[in-house]
Amino acid sequence: MKYLLPVFLIITLFFPALSKASGFYLEAIGDLAVEGGGHAHYWYTGSNVTLRGIAPANSSVTVEIDGTAESVTASSSGSWSYTTSLAEGDHGVVLSAPSVEPYSFTLTIGDMPEEVGAISKPDSPPAGNITPTLLGLIIGTGLIFTPLLVGKVFIK
Repeated sequence: MKYLLPVFLIITLFFPALSKASGFYLEAIGDLAVEGGGHAHYWYTGSNVTLRGIAPANSSVTVEIDGTAESVTASSSGSWSYTTSLAEGDHGVVLSAPSVEPYSFTLTIGDMPEEVGAISKPDSPPAGNITPTLLGLIIGTGLIFTPLLVGKVFIK
């Protein structure tokens, strides 16, 4: 038991992929950083579009555009990208991966109307990324209970 915390810390510090909660979100549409997505509509001015995001490591990501689905595989670090050419106009996009809720939005190829305004950061964080909360909870709990488990509590 007395080696539990050091082993946990070594795994957390030196092998973060093992202790990281997996997330699934859209990072960018071409050069447009979307910071986790969360919006229902995006505008993009180029016809060659690259969608980039994060998914569970080595998982299959399905990109469906206007009813046509194709799959890409996330890398061991969780990064994925998909490139396609789209005509001007509105396109329905659905991004999905195993065991996560799909993310759908409309992508308009063409100029953004003036009344729409710029993209603002969503109020909620990207889904599935709770690593800082979990690590803080686990480390904090370990710091409190490790002395009790080891039997070296000095209370006067």
